[in-house]
Amino acid sequence: MRFLKASYSSLSFIFFVLAIFAVPINADFASLRLTDLFIVISVLFLVGVNKIDKNVMGISIFLGLVLILIILSQLFGLHYSRTFRFEGVIFFIKWLLIYSSLIIIYFHLIKFDSNPQLIVKGVLFVFVVLSIWVYLYTYLVTSGVIHGSFRVSFPLSNDYLISDAHLYSSLLAILLFSYVFFLRILLDHNLYVSTSLTITGFIALFLTGSRGGLLMLFVGSIPMGFYYLFVKKRTYLSLTKLSFLLVTVGVFILYFSFIFEFSDNYQALVSRAINFDLTSDQSSQGRLHKLTVAISETSYSGLFIGVGPLSAELDWYDGLIAILISHGGILLLVTVLVSLSIFVFKVLGAKSNLYLKFLFFAIVSMYFVSNVITEFVFVTRSFFPVFIVIGLIVQYINDNIKIYRR
Repeated sequence: MRFLKASYSSLSFIFFVLAIFAVPINADFASLRLTDLFIVISVLFLVGVNKIDKNVMGISIFLGLVLILIILSQLFGLHYSRTFRFEGVIFFIKWLLIYSSLIIIYFHLIKFDSNPQLIVKGVLFVFVVLSIWVYLYTYLVTSGVIHGSFRVSFPLSNDYLISDAHLYSSLLAILLFSYVFFLRILLDHNLYVSTSLTITGFIALFLTGSRGGLLMLFVGSIPMGFYYLFVKKRTYLSLTKLSFLLVTVGVFILYFSFIFEFSDNYQALVSRAINFDLTSDQSSQGRLHKLTVAISETSYSGLFIGVGPLSAELDWYDGLIAILISHGGILLLVTVLVSLSIFVFKVLGAKSNLYLKFLFFAIVSMYFVSNVITEFVFVTRSFFPVFIVIGLIVQYINDNIKIYRR
């Protein structure tokens, strides 16, 4: 029996790792992708392990409360809303995928003695592939090999004319930030490898043409900057390292000088990425409009109860707050925020070095802000790799492993 449970655990881990490596693949069937399939298979093997503890119960209670509020809202929505879209059932599946991901991440990163290095390498693989694909994609579009939007889409997308650059930029920014402050240290990358991958990812972030990724980096830099200024209080660079950094910055400047002359489209992408004039931006105005839609359709209950995903007027509301209000009202929004707060305070309360705590808070803040902008947490390609990075940090915090940026 013990051997059988060990086999289930090993098989679950294999599909967990496959799910990580499949993140960049955007080919789908009925909106389900390879990563979704591997997550489901992985969690099904965990059922045979049958190790339920208070943390699993906590995650399950959270999902139960969420589903109760959504189903209750849906019952009211069938009566009060004039909209009915069967496509909304996909959000029940998305919540189950979030739950399944949390369970397998908890078991394989916190509960079991799995191979964290393989998981770290999987996340690095996603970061490198997404960084390089930006350059390859823009070349393929400009050369006419791919017929699509000049703004990047994930590899093997069904339709390159519909760009998902906002999602791409947000994920790439968090992976870049995670690499600089965490992954490269775990993998013991030297300065030259670290700087090369960082510059590659940073330029790729600009070329997505989305300002969201740059905003994420700014949000994350606040707590980490606070750590280096007021906690560590010591930073230095050797002459060799400084020289190498100056050379890479020079390459960075030359590269952008070249692409500005090479293509107006490149210049438009970079200009859009650094344009933060939200008053004249259609995307920002659209988000505000969709928030008012969510408030309007739940006004029958004073915003306390929503209308459910089947009766919501829109598929996507370009903001987690708006979609939670629409699907489950203020009660669902409060449930999610309180649960997130409990998790954050529990992790920050653990005995561990401050670097990891600041890093944890930085990445959680980045992802929270990105979801206030657009509800990326309902897209597996977004939440799954981000949750894994957070899970890795939590694992190191729980084990009280000393880690410092070099």
